Amino acid sequence: MKSHVRHIYFLLMAGSLLLTGCQKDGVLIEVVESNMENPGNMLINFSNGMIDNPVGTRSVVSMLSDHNHSMGVWGWQYTPTVDTTRLFNNQIVSFDSNLAIWTYNPIKYWNRGSSYKFFAYSPHSSSVQNVSVRIDSVTHRIGIDGITLTGCNNVPANGPYDNPGNFSNVSDIDWLIDRAGQESTGITKSKITFIMQHILSKISVRVFRDEMVADDQVVPIVVDSIMIGDFVCQGNFSQVLTQNPLVETQTDIDSKISEWTLVDTLPRITLNGIENASIPNHSTTYLMESLLIPQTVTPDQKIHIWYTVGRDNEYKTQNYAQTTLNTLFDIFVAGNSYVVNIVLNKSADMIRFDSGVSDWDSKAAYRIIEI
Repeated sequence: MKSHVRHIYFLLMAGSLLLTGCQKDGVLIEVVESNMENPGNMLINFSNGMIDNPVGTRSVVSMLSDHNHSMGVWGWQYTPTVDTTRLFNNQIVSFDSNLAIWTYNPIKYWNRGSSYKFFAYSPHSSSVQNVSVRIDSVTHRIGIDGITLTGCNNVPANGPYDNPGNFSNVSDIDWLIDRAGQESTGITKSKITFIMQHILSKISVRVFRDEMVADDQVVPIVVDSIMIGDFVCQGNFSQVLTQNPLVETQTDIDSKISEWTLVDTLPRITLNGIENASIPNHSTTYLMESLLIPQTVTPDQKIHIWYTVGRDNEYKTQNYAQTTLNTLFDIFVAGNSYVVNIVLNKSADMIRFDSGVSDWDSKAAYRIIEI
């Protein structure tokens, strides 16, 4: 009996310290009080989700909280008698950046005799206008309708481009889902970690010189502007692929392609890169990184670049080049990164376009197409 009393005493003391140090909107008060009302049960918690199957495939793990601060969660509880209860129905789960935890309300508890399945997407639909979500209660496939992009450029006009693939600071939303969902047997203190995947595509444009020369022989080059367009900017997503493949098969790719229905009723968008970008001698300059609704590339979608060559006190030339996008890519598939390299020779009187396709934040394997 004494040990039982001592256990409760320490629990209350721990709760008191938590409430004194980091009370947040009464959430922790409710957690402590509810735990006392549910002896033997522990709160169902959600840990920080991971992006794109990072385990065993990359050294740097990309976390969900680095991209979005909310997610929608569905969850089902299955009892030993095969009764089914929907515990979560598009539940808002939010990231508290001060406490570095994911929270939700009302809270739920594990039942040791039950098993569970959880499914999620991010961000929650309540944070985006004119978007609706759904899930099939049998197949657990997720649908998101009304996804719309405006053509934001993720590359800052002034400052380093040091966080590629992360669109948390622009208005266009990087939508993600856990395709396979997560299962649990309700083990005490266990947390659910979602493995999220991108359902949009992204395109990047960068420019560099094809060979380095002595600094005093470098011909100054300034990219005045770049433009790619035009693209369908709205679509409806209906999940087909139900696993998070480490290596995609052609069947997986075909499934991803079939998941999107384009809605071509809004004005199409044109993507614009940063302007007046000086091209250094020894490095690559990113001009653009933008999200795209997955879609087939058409012959009328073109890349346009305007650039200036020469010094202020010398003869300067205004230059223009273009190519059709479908000479570089056939289709934009969800979760892939499409990279366009604009390559200038040392005198900047010749230009070519290279292209490559890779995972979201991996280096691409490029193929060269002479223009």
